[in-house]
Amino acid sequence: PDIIYASLTAYGELGAERDRKGFDQLAYWARSGLMELMRAPDTMPTQGLPGMGDHPTGVTLYAGIVTALLHREKTGEGGKVETSLLANGLWSAAGIAQGVLAGGDMETFRERNRVYPTMFRPYQTADNRWLQLNMVRDEEQFALTFAALDALHLLSDPRFADADAMWTNRGALSDEIQTLIARQPAKFWLDVFEEFKIPVNLVANIEEVLEDAQVFTNHMAVDTSDTDMNCPWIINHPIKVSSVPQVGPQRAPHLGEHSQAILHELGYSDAEIQALRDTEII
Repeated sequence: PDIIYASLTAYGELGAERDRKGFDQLAYWARSGLMELMRAPDTMPTQGLPGMGDHPTGVTLYAGIVTALLHREKTGEGGKVETSLLANGLWSAAGIAQGVLAGGDMETFRERNRVYPTMFRPYQTADNRWLQLNMVRDEEQFALTFAALDALHLLSDPRFADADAMWTNRGALSDEIQTLIARQPAKFWLDVFEEFKIPVNLVANIEEVLEDAQVFTNHMAVDTSDTDMNCPWIINHPIKVSSVPQVGPQRAPHLGEHSQAILHELGYSDAEIQALRDTEII
């Protein structure tokens, strides 16, 4: 009764799909709707990255286990912890999926997004980098952005005279902003936006992680001391607890590599362990 049993499935414990084979690219990415949503209008659905659904789903399972452990610490009662790839994919898509469940008009949503809102569009700089302006959301930040771009004249353009006009003519406004941003490299614009305290960031190239001081300062990637691992740096899991030091990166164990040691810790004798092996229980 005090056991905590954790179960991870692809599509959930119940229902017609409970026994379907599960992979994050199928259950988390495709089946949840994320794959269809994460694309530009009139383009094919975008393939996900390896492990993109596995990793957050693993953290969800961990959170459930820790919650069950805390409950057992208080009450002595165990329990079953469960999550699925589909549940986590749907949770990731919840900003749109909840709209569907609330009766939202997805046809109108898709039609409106055929032309990006002005600050939803990525902008390309003179050195062929891209800037993310998507968190410029209110009137004050809009005005600051036009000031940073030295484009206050756009606010007197009748096409962009108020918020409604800006929305109606968002394609034209986006093109005006793109013309301005294309005149300078990314570093120039990042410095300008920082000066104006506008939340803008560079769309990073993944190769830049090798030189990213923020990543290494915060131990998001750590060096390896395990001589069996032929890799100088390993991406660290994202959980930090000051009172529980993280274990350094280690290679994954071989199948059954630690079975004997674990069973010894649980009080099994060598003879009992051998009997388990002989009967192919382990």
